[in-house]
Amino acid sequence: MHRLRDRCVLIVEDESLVGMEIEFAVTDLGAKSLGPAVSIDEAMRLIAQEGNGIDAAVLDVDLNGEEVFPVANRLKELGIPFLFHTGNANLDDLRTDYEGAPICVKPTPPEKLLEQIRDLLFEE
Repeated sequence: MHRLRDRCVLIVEDESLVGMEIEFAVTDLGAKSLGPAVSIDEAMRLIAQEGNGIDAAVLDVDLNGEEVFPVANRLKELGIPFLFHTGNANLDDLRTDYEGAPICVKPTPPEKLLEQIRDLLFEE
């Protein structure tokens, strides 16, 4: 697996244990973790601060009853690849509206998320 050294991964996740698990997995491979952001507002602030310094993102779809799509749309505008990490989203809608964005259904082992992040960053 490619190491993620010198990469920045935005984590948007409202479940603290899941967010920490993703954060630890990402930083164990040498990446910088941004977040976990627990709300759309917090994620948008981090994007505004870091801008194009973000290399990829992991997005939980449901953030305390709010859908993460404004964040996904902003990342898409900036050309930053992302994946969805969800337990209850309509997968057909995600595939249609965000074609090409990987979808990891919760619970997803950290190593599977890392594999998907790696694929986002190192697409041939």
